[in-house]
Amino acid sequence: MRVHIGPIKGTRGAAMSVDFEERLPLAQDDLRKIVGPVSVKARVTNTGRCYLVHAVVQADATAACDRCLEPTRFPVQFEFEEEFCPRSAARPAADEYEGDDSGDTGDERKEANFFEGDAFELDGIVGEYLLLALPVKVTCRDECRGLCPQCGQNLNTAVCDCDVQPVDPRLAPLKGLLGPEDRS
Repeated sequence: MRVHIGPIKGTRGAAMSVDFEERLPLAQDDLRKIVGPVSVKARVTNTGRCYLVHAVVQADATAACDRCLEPTRFPVQFEFEEEFCPRSAARPAADEYEGDDSGDTGDERKEANFFEGDAFELDGIVGEYLLLALPVKVTCRDECRGLCPQCGQNLNTAVCDCDVQPVDPRLAPLKGLLGPEDRS
């Protein structure tokens, strides 16, 4: 996702819209995957020394339901705002900011994404935000009943014959104190 800033380069306050729909080469684990292309609708504004990118990103992802382990597809949508600065705009040299890990946050240029030439890439930033936007817990539906903790039966598709009142293992020895007639 390469953004060419040529049309707005010389004019402070100028803006342009860019739209992309591409597959991103993301390093993903086997639990959550981005399926299909990622749609990015961005507005790039020349702020004088740098370029502010405000983007809306949409994608589809798949994951195993955390309750029943069935494959689940769900939408991911988020917005982000990042600033991209030409390397020549960094005072002093941009290299000093990239290697500085003193913890001083007083200079906003340390947070900028530096680029050279008349274009910059959005792939890395979009990929980072996309992975952060994936939900921690995924369920196939709100009323998912999950798996039986004793036999592993998917309770959404069938009912099992297991004891529905599991006993806390710490209290199991107390169950033996009652006689068979007292257990009802």
